[in-house]
Amino acid sequence: MCLTKFKYNVETIAPDSENTMIKPHIIEMLKNRFDKIITLFDYDEAGIKSAKKYEEVYGIPYAILPLEKDLSDSVKVHGIKKCNEKLVPLLREALSLYK
Repeated sequence: MCLTKFKYNVETIAPDSENTMIKPHIIEMLKNRFDKIITLFDYDEAGIKSAKKYEEVYGIPYAILPLEKDLSDSVKVHGIKKCNEKLVPLLREALSLYK
């Protein structure tokens, strides 16, 4: 929901939890539909572990915003402008991994 406040031209989905991997057939369908996919999980042990697992299993790069636990908390504490300033380079770096 917070990403809509940033006005990024993105579509988002969320697994039931960071401990639940999205099924391979769903990932395949998404890869066929979109040119680039990245994960953006929470800035905690579970989120970082999940992001690395998606990269390892599905080859999906990730961005981790190192402010608060999640994006909505980061916006609440630091504001949209600061979060955007921190998030844009992270997203660009993740997207640059696509050739």
